[in-house]
Amino acid sequence: MNVPSARRPPRVALATSVDWPDLPPDEHELPPSLRRLGVDVEIAIWTDPAVDWDRFDLILIRSCWDYHDDLGAWWAWLDRLERGRAGARLRNPPAVVRWNARKTYLRELQARGIPVVPTVWLEGEALGSPAATRDALSAAAASFDQLVAKPAISAGALGTLRLERTALGTPGVARAITEVLPLWRRRAPLLVQPFLPEIASEGEWSLLFFDGAFSHAVLKRPAVGDFRVQERHGGTTAAPAPSEALLSAAHAALDGALSALQASPLLYARVDLVVVDGAPLLMELELIEPALFLERAPAATGKESAVERLARAIAVRAAANRDS
Repeated sequence: MNVPSARRPPRVALATSVDWPDLPPDEHELPPSLRRLGVDVEIAIWTDPAVDWDRFDLILIRSCWDYHDDLGAWWAWLDRLERGRAGARLRNPPAVVRWNARKTYLRELQARGIPVVPTVWLEGEALGSPAATRDALSAAAASFDQLVAKPAISAGALGTLRLERTALGTPGVARAITEVLPLWRRRAPLLVQPFLPEIASEGEWSLLFFDGAFSHAVLKRPAVGDFRVQERHGGTTAAPAPSEALLSAAHAALDGALSALQASPLLYARVDLVVVDGAPLLMELELIEPALFLERAPAATGKESAVERLARAIAVRAAANRDS
């Protein structure tokens, strides 16, 4: 699809962080793909006060992977965009970003009938002291042999602990809880979930959607002896085709989010799932700055690559904003 011609090309900002000024490697083809569609594209650091965000027809949040390190600055940035015309041009929209920043959205989706990894939520007095937290973890994990605890605002496994239920009273675990407790309090509530061995044995699925349509999927596995699937922790990825059950579960999770937000289809979304006893369970819904694994979906014969699909969706929306 070509972008309609007009007085000027649509302007797009790819918002990134100081650590990724040129975008991550798998997104290096996105700017040239947009330019081939007639889009004027710039890469902009979200914390740069000199950027005039109002001049863009569309602002795409990409590798802003430091936002959780300074949440006050992040919320202030969203507020600043909303005070100008840029707030209406941010994708995904500010309301979606705020909703998705706290993993309490999982509680809301579960209430809407979406199958979610079983979760116990701890806050308040349960996080009042290391001893209280240890006791609360013991009670929450009474039926778990192993558990994973993580705060509601987190990224890249920040503040995440994998614990043995029978070891919760040991000095080593007590020290670990003491060290991470300040972070858990600041980013409460705390999610306590069973460790799912399927993540190590079968992997964690990520299904990618652009403009509401399924684009591609990856299967992520942790390094031997670890439970974190991120590449920075030694995780690996492959790109097999997802089953119909996985596709259906991913669509249901997205539909639940759109219903909760009363929103239209999102420009991009990533749905993370794990299959337990043959049934897909939602782990996380990534609507802010997810890795999109664009390099895992090259063009097939006669078809667009993932980066081309994303570029086309961006270009069409940017052109519509310019002409509105």
